[in-house]
Amino acid sequence: MNCNKCNSASSIILRKKDHYCNDCFLICTNHKFRACIGKNKIMSKNDKVLISASGGPGSTALLDLVHYGLSLDIHKKLRIVPFVLHILPDVNTLLTEDHETNKNFQSILNSMPATASNDYLKKVKRSLFIQYAEILRPMKDISQEELNYYIQIKGLNPSYHNDERNNSLQTAISSFVTELQDSFQSTISTVCKTADKIGNITT
Repeated sequence: MNCNKCNSASSIILRKKDHYCNDCFLICTNHKFRACIGKNKIMSKNDKVLISASGGPGSTALLDLVHYGLSLDIHKKLRIVPFVLHILPDVNTLLTEDHETNKNFQSILNSMPATASNDYLKKVKRSLFIQYAEILRPMKDISQEELNYYIQIKGLNPSYHNDERNNSLQTAISSFVTELQDSFQSTISTVCKTADKIGNITT
């Protein structure tokens, strides 16, 4: 099969029907990323932008997309000043970390059922991120399938893959939404937009 965009030999099949070569796939992925930023008018030229980086595939790809955007010529250059916030205690930690606090925090997580533990950890992270900045989600339009291909093509190496405990409500929902996304491309985008609207109503 040939690439849908340039008609050269394809190397990637998305949604079981869309064929792309590596170059066209990367162009499309970058376009999705830039389109999300372009649609949100909250950033101005040379704004300082905080990037929350967990070290997983999503944030690893995000950092690479930002790096690529910053390396473009003046007309296409991503006009932000990025700062990276990383809060996981087990990767790239400073030598001054409080081991006792980390141990106690892990004990709290281990004492909870999987679903409650995952939910609590996400709330703690979100609270920390919100203390520093209002975070956009430019990766929400990029599916897990596309993310996996991007990581593979660029030769990126995420420092971890998932900190959620298995057999939880979160992993069940994630699997359900991912399966829906395979058949209905706008599933994740729709869920995110609906969640944003609900959040605005409740706040």
